[in-house]
Amino acid sequence: MQATKVGIREFRENLSSYLASKAPVAITRHGMTIGVYLPTRPKPTQEQLEAFSIAGELQRARTKRN
Repeated sequence: MQATKVGIREFRENLSSYLASKAPVAITRHGMTIGVYLPTRPKPTQEQLEAFSIAGELQRARTKRN
């Protein structure tokens, strides 16, 4: 995945939109890259956590039967 290049001023002014984005951003000063913002995976939703829990319980039950 290629990073979007933005100047440091633009990055600061639009920080909230870059933080909400899932794309990496290369931050530049005078055309030179000085940093890279790499977003992390979003926190799982409650629904996803419940699905993981149910899947784990089903797996444990299958393991006990065998």
